[in-house]
Amino acid sequence: GYLEENTSLLSSVDVDWPEPGQEFQGFSLLAELGRGAFARVFLAEETALGDRLVAVKVGKDGAAEADFLGKLHHDNIVPVNPAWEDAQSGLTVVCMPYLGRDTLCDVLDGLFSGEGKPTKSEEILKALAVEAPGLPAGPDDARRADPKLRRGSYVDGAVHLGAQMADALAYSHSKG
Repeated sequence: GYLEENTSLLSSVDVDWPEPGQEFQGFSLLAELGRGAFARVFLAEETALGDRLVAVKVGKDGAAEADFLGKLHHDNIVPVNPAWEDAQSGLTVVCMPYLGRDTLCDVLDGLFSGEGKPTKSEEILKALAVEAPGLPAGPDDARRADPKLRRGSYVDGAVHLGAQMADALAYSHSKG
């Protein structure tokens, strides 16, 4: 039944995942940024390129995803740098620029964790500026932020971000 199918599915991804502190495929893994059943995402230094910070997604059978993401060219979609399969582990490695660790949930939590409701769009930037312990902020800080997030109401800022996300989603859907 359903439980047996899901148990076999999960056992198929029982792999020896790399861990923070290890070197893996030319990357020094610094911290885990996220994980799912089929992949892990790490903050890493790319040692061959001056130890620049990157996000590295390591996953099982991720070649198709990397191929699809590599074809997307949109201002609001994180670009994919090189992607390849590690022959020894069978894991797919996808390298992306590190732009910070904030998710939409992190921003919303930051905005609504206090007693009052946000009233200005710049409060969105303040929610983005909260750094996770031990992790660097991404390069897109308030100094480089879209002017629409530096002035105006919270609703203006939320609508602006919503429009950017919708545009990126529509673009990705148009590419299949």
